[in-house]
Amino acid sequence: MKSRVLQSFSKKNRAERLFNIDFLKAIAVFLIINSHLDSLYPTSAIATGGALGNGLFFMVSGFLIRKKRKDIIFLLKSVIRIYFPMYIVYFVSSMQRGCFEKVSFRKFVWPTNYWFIGAIVLFYICYSLLDRIGVFYHFSIFIASSILIYFLWYVFFLDTSTWVVEKAGLGDIDSSFKLVYYFTIMMLGGYAVDSLKTKKIGYNYNIIWIISVIVMYYSKFLMMKYPEMMKYQFISQICVLLFSYYIFVSSFYWSNLGKLSDNIVLCLLIITISETSLECYLVQFSIIDLFKNVVFPLNVFSAVLLIFFSGILLKSFCILCMRFGNALLKRNGIN
Repeated sequence: MKSRVLQSFSKKNRAERLFNIDFLKAIAVFLIINSHLDSLYPTSAIATGGALGNGLFFMVSGFLIRKKRKDIIFLLKSVIRIYFPMYIVYFVSSMQRGCFEKVSFRKFVWPTNYWFIGAIVLFYICYSLLDRIGVFYHFSIFIASSILIYFLWYVFFLDTSTWVVEKAGLGDIDSSFKLVYYFTIMMLGGYAVDSLKTKKIGYNYNIIWIISVIVMYYSKFLMMKYPEMMKYQFISQICVLLFSYYIFVSSFYWSNLGKLSDNIVLCLLIITISETSLECYLVQFSIIDLFKNVVFPLNVFSAVLLIFFSGILLKSFCILCMRFGNALLKRNGIN
């Protein structure tokens, strides 16, 4: 049985595959990894783009799962697909340190040591429930509710005296705040399934996401320079939302991507990165630490290459284990 990556390389499959989705996921992976390379760069300011990558990934995820049957089987398979590689990384990193972490619900179930894992599992459950009650037929109500929750949390519960809207982890009320708008972005991805059928997309969409990136970075620069402006840091998240939605929608009309997908080597590289995005996210932290004492830029190139190679190995191992598990179930009469 071939992997999904190899199955994509017949002419028919390449023509039918949404290559722009793979392209955007690959961009998201690069942005997220780059944002964690601060210990390898001469200046940490270069390690940026994490919020943009996260927003883009959640947007794509929302679009893709809208087209799937979201029942209990879907949720179980999704949870297994997410947690299994995470447990492997836990085990390998513990072996590397020579000690195993104490088993706890918080570390091994939710939200785990990886906030992104906790977020995507929670989002899958909430997304599936909302989709089943027809939220996309009344999407304006969902958006209005999200905006209300967002600003009530922002005004009454968030400490905006420091940069807090992208606080790491999910350990407190400040760091959990980002769940509200990332879930909204994911739901926008689902809504895009309908909007792409009815809206005429023009070059102005490209202009919007480009301006959003510029405004995001310039506003953050001003807030860091003038701390009294920190109360306006919601501007950054609005820009991430606009960037994620408009680059996603406009990518369906990027004519040059069709030519890019004709290059088999480049196409294989992009699809491979896209298909191993979760695994690359999981392995990056341990690998980055290995290159802290290596000279720049060799440290960055080496770390990124090893992250992708390790992500591919982890993905391949997980696929083999899943197939072995499925074969055992079928042998015992369980489908």
